[in-house]
Amino acid sequence: ILFYNSFITLPMTFLVFLLQKPERIVNDFFLWSDPGFIVMMFGTVLLGASMNFSYFMCTRLNGPLTTTVIGSAKNVVSSYLGMFIRDYIYTHLNFLGVNISVAATLGFGYMEIKRALAKTKAKTNEDQSEPPTAVVAEHDQKLNETRNTVSPQRHTT
Repeated sequence: ILFYNSFITLPMTFLVFLLQKPERIVNDFFLWSDPGFIVMMFGTVLLGASMNFSYFMCTRLNGPLTTTVIGSAKNVVSSYLGMFIRDYIYTHLNFLGVNISVAATLGFGYMEIKRALAKTKAKTNEDQSEPPTAVVAEHDQKLNETRNTVSPQRHTT
């Protein structure tokens, strides 16, 4: 989804770039010679790219619903941290909404873990079950062929 989103918005972004001619503004920016700014700019770009890659891999390995819930959990953690840092305006409705979000995130996580454990248990049971009859028959046939071709030899001294 991130690839298609970036790919579709690229022509529109390029068009806006051509119409506004921001190269003059960028070239005249006074902090380009400041090494601290360059390091921070590079770090921001690197972290943004790693964040997009992390979301891509999370969606690829887990699915979009899980990625959405993880994003929601991240927002819940941010909200709770904001409560303690005094960046939060307390109202009963706001507090209730944050706690409902936490409960839903924890409930989904519990259900996903339960589903994954059931899938793992089913796979383990399947691996430990009797082998299919075709495999058993093939094994028996190879065993009989081996017995017929190997004849006992007497050792004389």
